[in-house]
Amino acid sequence: SGLSKRPAPPTKAIWVDAFLVDDAMSWVSKQSGPVIVWYQSRAVEEALRQRGMTVYGAGQNPPMQGHTCAMSIAAHGVGKNLQHGWSKQLVLEMPSSGKVWEQLLGRTHRPGQEADVVEAVVYQHTRAYSGALCKSVEDAEYIQDTTGNRQKLLFCTYS
Repeated sequence: SGLSKRPAPPTKAIWVDAFLVDDAMSWVSKQSGPVIVWYQSRAVEEALRQRGMTVYGAGQNPPMQGHTCAMSIAAHGVGKNLQHGWSKQLVLEMPSSGKVWEQLLGRTHRPGQEADVVEAVVYQHTRAYSGALCKSVEDAEYIQDTTGNRQKLLFCTYS
């Protein structure tokens, strides 16, 4: 029982390969107009910040008018109205929950959105990320079947 009272050891992210963040920064630089880069982990948050990206993590409120920035999915995936100024987003670390996807896509795909299309680019470079998307779609189908509420993830166009 004494083990449960010990503090967690300090951790530090050590990047094996910076491909994901470097590729994301390259992709963002080629976009016209503001982009939201969604992330989940502190390691990715710090890597984006080190490369000059404006980052809004936990406890920080993003502006309501669009400019290119990164946002934490956990901190800003619910309750934010981000449809004014943003219609394009890049999801670096994929959630595996249909419910989380509904909230994430719903930040920009909602009444008041002026763009004809809301776009979410999602990295699928590992088996885990591909599996997470499949699980999310299954979750969204279950939610839609049981509640009758249309799920944004189910009326996306995939390419």
